[in-house]
Amino acid sequence: MPTVAPDVVLHPLAGKDRTLAEQVGLFHLVAVVLDPYTYESSWLLDTAGRILTNFRNADCRAGFVVTCDAAGAREFLGPWADELIVFCDPDRVAVAGMGLGTLPAFVHVNIAHQVEASAEGWE
Repeated sequence: MPTVAPDVVLHPLAGKDRTLAEQVGLFHLVAVVLDPYTYESSWLLDTAGRILTNFRNADCRAGFVVTCDAAGAREFLGPWADELIVFCDPDRVAVAGMGLGTLPAFVHVNIAHQVEASAEGWE
């Protein structure tokens, strides 16, 4: 189980940058990681959004990690950008820290910064 460095910075679409340690201090992070420049990510966008909305009342932070800048994330996610937490990772620092090699992916990071589970390469 990979451990993500606690000083990896997550760039929320809304709000100020915070480290992974700050984001998972109280709640696990459950995220769908997407590359907006691939067909596979666009095919799964609505399905991923519906899955993540099921976690809204759970004791976790559920949202998207998108490998682009804020403008690209808003354009790609459309209305999902206002519905869920969105983190931008244009340099793929967080993606690499989570040990993800193939996107799209679903990842669960616990409060100890460990990747509890991940599923990569959805089709």
